[in-house]
Amino acid sequence: MFNNLASPPNSVVSLMKNSERLTSVWDTSGSDINDMGSNAVVIPLKVGDNVFVQLEPNRLVYNDSMNYNTFSGFLLFTM
Repeated sequence: MFNNLASPPNSVVSLMKNSERLTSVWDTSGSDINDMGSNAVVIPLKVGDNVFVQLEPNRLVYNDSMNYNTFSGFLLFTM
């Protein structure tokens, strides 16, 4: 997550599985404006599970053609 480049920062994103919040990353205080954050989880999934990144209500992130905010998933092994 690349924060919103404003002071004060106001960025919060969460990694979701279906309707469950798994983890979040945020920048909501301080006077600097050029921060990035990341997080990672390993989770078991079933067919039909939905995994996505959610921008929390009334929060902002910065983005432009450089695509600073990304999400990646990897299959570690099959069951």
